Formats: sequence, structure tokens, C-alpha cells
Amino acid sequence: MPSIITQNLQPKDYFPQYMRYIIDSIFEYQINVAKHRGEPTWMFIDEMPDISSTENRTVAAESLRRCVTEGRNPGIGTIFALQNWTKVDPQIRNNTTHLISYHN
Repeated sequence: MPSIITQNLQPKDYFPQYMRYIIDSIFEYQINVAKHRGEPTWMFIDEMPDISSTENRTVAAESLRRCVTEGRNPGIGTIFALQNWTKVDPQIRNNTTHLISYHN
């Protein structure tokens, strides 16, 4: 399973642009190649507010929103983790079908 480890990229100024490129590339690949092969793709995003939140709109936010709201048909599933559910973009929140919550 390919993984992109971004912990060293997150503090960089170009991180949002990089993530937009990655998310858009996954979406386009699924539409043009993988969907026709029946290959689903799952995106696992830790600390999602670094990419998109109600307080932090980056250039990658629209790409992530598109994957979550339009990703079912081309076979894209998204799993994300964050500390505060209220920071999730409302369109992403409205398209989230399962929520697992832990409270200390």
C-alpha cells in the first residue's frame, strides 16, 4: 500500500500546494484509469485540519472537498482523523457517513 509520510512537509510553506497536487492526482487517476478496473482507493488523512478546516482554508481544501463529496462514483473512500469535529468543513461533515469518537 503506497503511503505518503508528510510530517516533515507539514511545516513547509508549500505543503498545501503539495497536498492539492497529490489529492488531485489521486482523483484524476481514479476517474481515468482505476475506476474502469474496479480498483477502489482509500485516502487516510491524519490531522485533517492541516489541509482543510473551518479555520484554515488552504489551496488543498477544495481538492479534498471534491474527493469527499464526489469520490464515491470513481471509487475513492476517505478516512480522516482530527481533534475537533467542529473544525471539519461543513460539506465534508455532511458527506461523512460514519463517526467514531473517543473522549478521555
